[in-house]
Amino acid sequence: MGLQPKNFLKTLALLHLALCLGLVTFALGTFWKNGSFQADLNDGNMLIYLVPVLGATAYFLSQYIYGNLIRQIGPDDPLSAKLKKFMTAAIIKYAVLEGASFLAFLSYFFSGNAMFFVIGLFLLIYLYFQKPSKTKVVNQLPLTFAEQKLFDTLPD
Repeated sequence: MGLQPKNFLKTLALLHLALCLGLVTFALGTFWKNGSFQADLNDGNMLIYLVPVLGATAYFLSQYIYGNLIRQIGPDDPLSAKLKKFMTAAIIKYAVLEGASFLAFLSYFFSGNAMFFVIGLFLLIYLYFQKPSKTKVVNQLPLTFAEQKLFDTLPD
């Protein structure tokens, strides 16, 4: 039968929530265990350069990959194929952002440098705002009128 809009949104929203809650838990754990929160840009640590560059790269790379994958979805594809491709694009986007955020929090854990925690926090906040919704799916997918009607009955 294929992927249906109701199950699709529930699955993607649950996955997104799990990723965000996992990162929040990890961030709180690193903050609690480390105990230090100092911004030191002169400690000679290579992570001072690596973490900000990786964070910015993750942001732009997630946008680029997501956009390319969404553009590959054809208007004549069956709805289940469109939803699977959208889910794949979203998962890749989430994974890139989560990976960079995780590295930033891990760098904070080992160094105590607040800059790393703040970068991880910004990436986490951005990841949270990427949460899937009916409106985003309808606006970003090339849906037919009949396919859009299937989404109209769902809550946003």
